Amino acid sequence: MDPSAAAEEFSIPFLPTEGELLHCLLRPKIAGAYIDSRFTHLVHDIHDVFALTPDHLAAMHTHAPGARGDKVWYFFSTRIGSGGRGRMVGGDGTKRWFPVGSKKELAGWGGYCRRLRRKGVVAPGWMMLEYGVVAQEHAGSEDGISELTMASETEFPIPFLPTDGELLHCLLRPKIAGAYIDSRFTDLVHDVDDVFALPPDQLAAAHSHAPGARGDKAWYFFSTRIGSGGHGRRVGGDGSKRWCSVGSKKELAGGGGYCRRFRYREKTEKGVVAPGWMMLEYGVVAQEHAVGDGIAELVLCKIFRSPRWHSGSPSSSTSASASVGRKRKAGEFSGREMPDAAFSED
Repeated sequence: MDPSAAAEEFSIPFLPTEGELLHCLLRPKIAGAYIDSRFTHLVHDIHDVFALTPDHLAAMHTHAPGARGDKVWYFFSTRIGSGGRGRMVGGDGTKRWFPVGSKKELAGWGGYCRRLRRKGVVAPGWMMLEYGVVAQEHAGSEDGISELTMASETEFPIPFLPTDGELLHCLLRPKIAGAYIDSRFTDLVHDVDDVFALPPDQLAAAHSHAPGARGDKAWYFFSTRIGSGGHGRRVGGDGSKRWCSVGSKKELAGGGGYCRRFRYREKTEKGVVAPGWMMLEYGVVAQEHAVGDGIAELVLCKIFRSPRWHSGSPSSSTSASASVGRKRKAGEFSGREMPDAAFSED
């Protein structure tokens, strides 16, 4: 498949929430502050979004990928007056954006959203969502006063939340094939020879993270993996650290890929502890079947801290002493060596 066609078919959607549009894009634009560089080419600066018909605007500007292959266009634009009753398009009076319902206040965000439908003699199906800042709207509500609207600062980064299928088709498969990868995301996925060579805290310290949901952090890596790794993988060379498999391998329906889940554990003087690190490993089924022991397979790994973990939590402190106090089962870690059975969760 042509790389550009593959990128069009499997492009990772740009699906910001209303709060993210307001705080990550519009407010920084008004303040002249930092806007995440991944998204600056997705929102276009124009003087008046109502000066041209939407089909003309769409033909002149690149779109952002929406859900299910839909296309969406984003614009920063000035608006004069409240526009509560709609706005004419162009100068001949035959085309107009009409409001749909009432203005929606974005509770807790200090913003608002208006929904408009494009109408003329016929309704071509175009829709618009207009976002603005409440304080700015009140200051510029009189006719002749312009207000900056659309369609953040580093404190409110837009999360990178790709689905399993998007990780497989937009990132891993193109990487394996040496094909095009969306440039918005190339700096979010790091190339490492072996993701298992270092503990996750050291990997995280050495590489930039991608923004997750609710301010969480996630690290993505392209890495080679030798063998199936079905029962986990040791970290480093001393045998005291391990990624342990959690549950069975998950086949990604219809995608020709799979996902494995791992939990990181370490041996301490008090026993085996879990510092809260998790890994999701994505691979291509055909590639996995084609390799065997001693043959390297390219995988994509997502590493993150479990939302249930925090410093001093039971899983990171008291669980170790509890494991020492209970009666050991056959094959459990004895304190002298680190057998696979000491870690496995299968």
